[in-house]
Amino acid sequence: MNKKIISIVLALCMVVSCVVVGSVSATAASTSDSSVSAPVESATVAASTGLMSKPQDGVILHAWDWSFNNIKSRMKQIADSGYTSVQTSVIQQSKEGTKGKTNNVWWLYYQPCNFVIDNTGNSALGTKAEFTAMCTEAHKYGIHVIVDVVANHLGNNTGYDKSNAIPSNIRNNSNYWHDQWNIEINYDNRYSITHGSMGGLPDLNTENGDVQGFVKTFLRECIDCGADGFRFDAAKHIGVPNDSAGCNSNFWPTVLNDANSYYNTKGYFKSSGGLYSYGEILWGTGGPSISQYTQYMSVTDNVTGNDIRGAVAGHNASGAAASNYKLGAGASKSVLWAESHDTYAGDKKESTGVSQSDINKTWALVGSRNQATALYFARTKGYRTGNIGDVDNTSCFNKEVVEVNKFHNYFHGQSEYLASSGNIAYNERGTSGVVLVNCNGTSQSVNVAAHKMAAGTYKDQVSGNSFTVSGGQIKGQIGSTGIAVVYNAETGPSVNANPGSQNYKTDTLNVTLSYSDATSGTYTIDNGTATSFTGSKTITIGSGLAIGTVTTIKVTATDGTKTASQTYTYTKVDPNATETIYYDNSSTNWSPVYCYMWKNGVENSAYKQWPGELMKSEGNNIYSYDVPDGGYDMVIFNAGDMTGDTTKQTTDLNYPGGGKIYKNGSWENYGTTQPTTSPVPKVLIGDVDQNGRVSIKDATMIQLYLVDKITLTGNALEAADTNRDKSVTIKDVTSIQRYLAKFNDSGNKCGTYTDGTTPTDPTVPTNPDPVTYPTDPSTEPTSEPDPGTKTVLFSDNQNWGTVYCYAWNDGGECLGGWPGAQMSEIGTNDYGEKQFSIQVPTSATQLIFSNGAGAQTVDVPFDQSKDGWYVTGWSDGKATVGSWPDGPVPDTSINGGEILFTDNYNWGTVYCYAWGNGDMLGGWPGTRMQEAGTNDYGEKQFKISIPSGTTGIIFNNGNGTQTVDISYSGGVTGYYISGWDNGKATVGSW
Repeated sequence: MNKKIISIVLALCMVVSCVVVGSVSATAASTSDSSVSAPVESATVAASTGLMSKPQDGVILHAWDWSFNNIKSRMKQIADSGYTSVQTSVIQQSKEGTKGKTNNVWWLYYQPCNFVIDNTGNSALGTKAEFTAMCTEAHKYGIHVIVDVVANHLGNNTGYDKSNAIPSNIRNNSNYWHDQWNIEINYDNRYSITHGSMGGLPDLNTENGDVQGFVKTFLRECIDCGADGFRFDAAKHIGVPNDSAGCNSNFWPTVLNDANSYYNTKGYFKSSGGLYSYGEILWGTGGPSISQYTQYMSVTDNVTGNDIRGAVAGHNASGAAASNYKLGAGASKSVLWAESHDTYAGDKKESTGVSQSDINKTWALVGSRNQATALYFARTKGYRTGNIGDVDNTSCFNKEVVEVNKFHNYFHGQSEYLASSGNIAYNERGTSGVVLVNCNGTSQSVNVAAHKMAAGTYKDQVSGNSFTVSGGQIKGQIGSTGIAVVYNAETGPSVNANPGSQNYKTDTLNVTLSYSDATSGTYTIDNGTATSFTGSKTITIGSGLAIGTVTTIKVTATDGTKTASQTYTYTKVDPNATETIYYDNSSTNWSPVYCYMWKNGVENSAYKQWPGELMKSEGNNIYSYDVPDGGYDMVIFNAGDMTGDTTKQTTDLNYPGGGKIYKNGSWENYGTTQPTTSPVPKVLIGDVDQNGRVSIKDATMIQLYLVDKITLTGNALEAADTNRDKSVTIKDVTSIQRYLAKFNDSGNKCGTYTDGTTPTDPTVPTNPDPVTYPTDPSTEPTSEPDPGTKTVLFSDNQNWGTVYCYAWNDGGECLGGWPGAQMSEIGTNDYGEKQFSIQVPTSATQLIFSNGAGAQTVDVPFDQSKDGWYVTGWSDGKATVGSWPDGPVPDTSINGGEILFTDNYNWGTVYCYAWGNGDMLGGWPGTRMQEAGTNDYGEKQFKISIPSGTTGIIFNNGNGTQTVDISYSGGVTGYYISGWDNGKATVGSW
């Protein structure tokens, strides 16, 4: 799962009857509570989601090579971003498996071996069940699912032959194939186009009734799973009824009439325009008029999209503002794009070198058109790189892209007027909106002619800048993206409950209800009498209810014209209950094993940052995890890998509830029914490090805790309260010291359990580390631990899980042979990263930290003025390190100051490298920035103070990903990633 996602919340976001986990606003036009699995009317879909009821009227996200689970987990964000449809890669069984392979073999999907959904488990996209679940999720948000279909040909072995993976009944029937030895296609010859082997691929005889039957059956299978439309690859290579002699075929009316009829009895949006289909036709048909195809479906107009992209990249505003449709299909039958998977990853690489910024500018022009739909292609990590199934690039969720999508939907059916002036190409829609693109830069003041827009003041929905129209001129400032989407968007009512739907373990729960853009609101509890409220209201539920009781709250608001309604559910659960899930590690043999959980469709909702939390070994390669409260419903088991290696993690899994084990690719019941009440944990008093005994190390940990060097929680904190006075003080250190020195008295509980019992296991020594301490019980030690050692900390920001420290000097090893001594986990730092501690002899001069299994740091000089170290990056396969404290606070006077960085690509860890008169924040990658909360979009922000004299800065994640060089002279509050250029992030600022 790709976890780099920008959350841009729409005011109108969900189907009325969809229940959302988490605190999420929702808007709807109806108060109906019909089941989410039932088909919905087009008016309801459009009103409740802000999307179009027909794909041709909206825009399409091409989630190219994204797995079904990755699409599903981002469905709310896709809807919030204004996409009416999402298009998958080809889901037919391909001639080879794609699981675990990179996007370099993307073409395998265009060499299928059969007309069935791939359910072999070998597809990186996922299984048939996962495809169905994805479609169900899409329909909750009014999103249409379009499936890419290959019907013209199947796969080959090495050349102009048939793949051995094709079923023999198809492969060996000569009636099912065109002349496969017609090797070269002559694109000036219609017969060659419809009968030749495109790229050496065996061409199907699509005039044959059986072949048509195979395709019809496949389309029905897709519709049964929830598909709402199809994109037909190589459509012009299949003839039409009125084609030239020998090329004519009834394939399209036969196949599409059957699919349309079937969809109208089975499909989700059967009342919203029916099935949607479009064909890939590049550069024209090479024969019949385009209308011979558009009578059955829409078609791609690659010429128009490609020409606009070329004009934008060439800084030709006049060419970018061209309004004609060059394939000749007309707006209502055209599918435009800024680029496609062929232009990006195909052999010609027509758009591979075009920057993401210029692609998004092209999108602003094609995506703002009237009547035509447009396809936004989601790029992979790089040209044919990254793993199939992953989400490598989330520019489809960039604010400028999203605002173009919303503009497209908002101005549906209104006129367009394309024009240019200097560097600016623009499209006026109706009399109240315009999209402007700077084809030769980013931020720019504009003063262009208004051909349609009425006089008034308008807002750029991308930058927030104000635009005015007066005297026939549009004036304003385009922001840093080079794109302005200018109109005054009308919003409808929205409602909210905080917290959202969840379980609760307390007797009562306070829920705050609110609404916006409405004049009045009501709520009902368990379908009772509606109660009015104004603005916001906090109600209390749960008092006296039995465990297991579900309380339903329905919140409704209206502005007199539009109505929003949302239902929330709250389940009272046993306060002592623990839900546990299990993972069978027998086939993967990961070490360690982590569990990562989040809420489906809710951005930034992960319980812990990737890779999640370490699972507990139950023996026999079975691992367990106690599920946290909060409504988490998705899970990934993984090996803690931070490189994106999908072979070291499961796919996105739906959490089935406690007492289940994930084994051999599916969930099963685990053992007997799990207890609903967990036993009260028995803690050994004084055993702070939880190793089963009390030692001087436990006293040291309490000292570190008292000076805020480490954090103690849970059983460790319970064990630290050695005198049982409900607080942890220096007296608890004294208790351990007196216990170890055998100065025990009746008030000293060290060495006993919290239930009052004493250890009976003879292997657990009750006094393992006898030392001599002062006999005066009033003496409270103030000295540090053994002066012959130094406490060394290590922040595990690479999630090694287990950390060793190897130390040495000229005389030899100081902590034993490689990999040294295992460090003890002592809690987490302010970044939520686990910290480890160890006592290192002060005689040591060099250190190496490692995971004991191949990952290690470079040699680290043992600077005893430092408290600890952390990984900053990697060099020649070894981790480089930084340390703390990092020195004096930088002078931020004159042109220095505190700046923010918005982590809208989910780096997780952010560094700032600064220069001027030398390195201003240390050597590369600079100084780690401090987390500073989230912005209005739920994106994490990081802060740092910039020293005086700084002239340039670079933000980076400390692991190879960075921004471009940024000139710095002060006066900027913060920065965010606006796009990518040659592998580096470009930035905007505010």
